[in-house]
Amino acid sequence: MSDNPSDLRERFPALLRDAFDISPPPGWVPLVARLLERVDAALASEDRQHFRISQIKEKFGGLRCYHNGGEDIETMVDAADEEAQRTCEVCGAPGRKRTGGWITVRCDKHAEV
Repeated sequence: MSDNPSDLRERFPALLRDAFDISPPPGWVPLVARLLERVDAALASEDRQHFRISQIKEKFGGLRCYHNGGEDIETMVDAADEEAQRTCEVCGAPGRKRTGGWITVRCDKHAEV
């Protein structure tokens, strides 16, 4: 999986068909792909036509995934957010939240990027 968010649309066209914004940082694209794999596997066939993801992005150093799924999907999103808060936004290596104007999650190598 590349770190390009547009690859997510190509890989998960049904899940992201109505999304107006899919813009996770490059380092989080693989973990978003894993989230979408789990969501895809969890959806019952009768739920697929009604399920929508409208946006996936970074906000305040956390992963946001806006959807109309239920508690099970939200639990998956929460787990992905917890992982994102320990994952460098730039490269995907282990990182930590950093402040200084913006809240980011960065490894030591990319702390000043």
